[in-house]
Amino acid sequence: MKSLKLKSKLLLMSLLPVLMITLALLVLVHHQMRQSGAEEIERVRESMMDGKREALLHHVEIAITSVKPYLSSAHPTVEQLDSAKAILRSMRFGPDGYMFVFDQRGNTLVHGMSPQLEGRNLYDITDPEGVRLVRDLIQEGLKGGWLCGLHLG
Repeated sequence: MKSLKLKSKLLLMSLLPVLMITLALLVLVHHQMRQSGAEEIERVRESMMDGKREALLHHVEIAITSVKPYLSSAHPTVEQLDSAKAILRSMRFGPDGYMFVFDQRGNTLVHGMSPQLEGRNLYDITDPEGVRLVRDLIQEGLKGGWLCGLHLG
């Protein structure tokens, strides 16, 4: 009987380190897989955002190209401005993509989804988190680049 207990103790003493190492390896592999998965998700998200930024850039370029003939003179007529605005209002990009144009003071010149906002000043409008959307867009546009490439009067 003692020899069976001794055999069991030896078996247990030899298996316990193997089980502990196996458990530690499983925990480590699981952690690394979660971390790799999170990193991959972030890479995919960044790639998708880059694609969306590029698509937005192309949409803005299309809009500018579409209205440029109406705005080619230094002082476009009211009719030319109205034609350019009508073109921008009619542009759609997917189910919820539309054009909007603000002047530097936050006055809405064109709003493709809600034309009733045109003529209203939205400079201080905030989203639910308190971000001043129009103000921030205008400030980014004033820094230069493709956001400030269109002038509608």
